[in-house]
Amino acid sequence: MSRVAVLSVLCVLVVAAAVVTAQNTATTAVQQQPQTPGILERVLTEYVYPLRDYDWRNALRNIIGSVMNYLAPATKEPKAGGGGGAFTAQERARVLVRRALVQAVQYAESFMA
Repeated sequence: MSRVAVLSVLCVLVVAAAVVTAQNTATTAVQQQPQTPGILERVLTEYVYPLRDYDWRNALRNIIGSVMNYLAPATKEPKAGGGGGAFTAQERARVLVRRALVQAVQYAESFMA
């Protein structure tokens, strides 16, 4: 009987030591984890805040200038059809788009000035 009692006391002590060690490990593991930022904070720091530093005015002017140069190049190409006073549908569309872009540029520049 005494051997069974000693073995049971030893088992209880081993289990108690294991429980205490597990609790200490769990609390230190929780304390040692660094705080990770949330999704919103991560999106703001990686994507939104860098957009503040971007030169939007210059980028918009470059885009509009490229479109204007594309629609109205410095040199005119000769007509393939041999002349005539009537506009073709493509030429009318080009004129309408050019007018719309000129108005858009003036509108955008009124806010940038």
